[in-house]
Amino acid sequence: EKASLVYKDAEAKRNAVLAKEKSLRAELEAMDVQIEFHKLRTPIAGQLGTVQAVPGQTLAIGATVAEVIDLDKIDVLCFVPARAVARLRLDQVALFRDVEESMSDAEKVEGHIVFISDQAQAETGTVAVKARFPNRARRLRANTLVRLQVQTRHKDDCLSIPEEALLEDQEKTAVLVVETKKEKNEKGEEEEKQVVHRFQVELGVRDRAKRKVEILGLIDAKEKKLPVEKDMLFVKEGGHGLEDDDEVTLKKEEEHEEHKEGEAKKEEHKEGEK
Repeated sequence: EKASLVYKDAEAKRNAVLAKEKSLRAELEAMDVQIEFHKLRTPIAGQLGTVQAVPGQTLAIGATVAEVIDLDKIDVLCFVPARAVARLRLDQVALFRDVEESMSDAEKVEGHIVFISDQAQAETGTVAVKARFPNRARRLRANTLVRLQVQTRHKDDCLSIPEEALLEDQEKTAVLVVETKKEKNEKGEEEEKQVVHRFQVELGVRDRAKRKVEILGLIDAKEKKLPVEKDMLFVKEGGHGLEDDDEVTLKKEEEHEEHKEGEAKKEEHKEGEK
């Protein structure tokens, strides 16, 4: 009987230890869950960027601790005027205008438009457009400013003029056309002189890479449309400030380049003297 009592006491103590072990294991599991709540996890795999916190720092809810960047594909966000968005479509090919100048043909990449917003920005009236580019070579950096180019229309042959010939600071874009005018001098002899006339211009396709723009027609002061002829001369430089019938002098391209080089050398000489 004594041995039976000792056995039952030992069994009760064993059951108490097992219950305590079970309770401690439950507490341990709860602590493990609590520890998991204090771990930071990134939703994507990538490269660790700037860490904005230090050990022991108290953080507010929603604060950024670090940045993880995946640059295998990179999105370019643009804000496009409403009149240009009408010519954009999903999956259109997009190219970089500035970055590609420093790239070889093998390094050049092309992306595609993947998103066009349904509404414009209330502050600016522009529409958000996103293009996606492959970037495994890491040539493109995050948070940088680039200029995107999308070809919306294509033409093989058309009459075009340099962008420099456009007076785009006017209410309506204009150009200065050089015309030959015959007048009699004091001796009664006919002389030819070149004068300029200002016309509003109707533009077509614009090539940003070659800096040229298609010209469809000219519009005079009476709102009459005039055809564009191939032998017309347009003022490319120094047109601001010229009025109708102002006389100009025609120079050959070689003379113009020599004049520009001479002016550049004068400026260098002045800088050297300073």
